[in-house]
Amino acid sequence: NADAANAIDSAWFGYGLALAHKHVPEMQQYSGLEHPPLFSPSVGRFRQGMVVQVPLQLWSLPSSPSADEIREVLQAWYRGCAFVSVADETETADRVALLDAEELNDTNRLRLFVFANEETKQVILTAQLDNLGKGASGQAVQSLNLMLGLDETAGLD
Repeated sequence: NADAANAIDSAWFGYGLALAHKHVPEMQQYSGLEHPPLFSPSVGRFRQGMVVQVPLQLWSLPSSPSADEIREVLQAWYRGCAFVSVADETETADRVALLDAEELNDTNRLRLFVFANEETKQVILTAQLDNLGKGASGQAVQSLNLMLGLDETAGLD
């Protein structure tokens, strides 16, 4: 359609705005959410780099966890992962005004943030990555390393 054809000329544009993105079912399945999360991806006019966000209403989750509890679960889950890190509260606070989609370019790294407003019981789970590295070729090399019994970081650091 004409909007899609013109979108590439924009500095930034959102897509999947019908809230039925192809990744929502797997996000719901792997997170154990009773209801589908809100997910509205966007694209910017730069060669590579991504920021992916999933807003959550904490009050709607079982046991109504706090942002700190979500961060602690993510940190425990990804502890020891070579290429995934979870920003602590200080690093998250330092990024609350600006998060650069291109910051992790040319890496196989993915950084997770839990941005929160405890007063309104809302969080935005945010992933920052290089879509051509961690999102594609780097992930393929990492997976191949694991399948071949090699160190998962071989050829990636």
